[in-house]
Amino acid sequence: MRANREGTIPVLMSTYRLDREIASALYDFFVKGFNDDGSCSRTVSEYSLRIRRELQKWIATLPSAKSRISRFSERRRGNWELNKFDIRS
Repeated sequence: MRANREGTIPVLMSTYRLDREIASALYDFFVKGFNDDGSCSRTVSEYSLRIRRELQKWIATLPSAKSRISRFSERRRGNWELNKFDIRS
């Protein structure tokens, strides 16, 4: 990834449907967090884990978070059941 900037940018463009300018800017911003072999650096991994833990603590404090999540899952399952026999698509 770090060694092949010109090869990575087209992949970003096609995967995320970006223009070259934005894909280049994203590459330049994010490449700093990767090692030469393409894996995340230890600093980035630790930061990501810390953010995830803080987010989970915050979500746990919300009084209706669990009920909203379960209602959303039920709604998504219901929509899937209703649409699986739809032959219009």
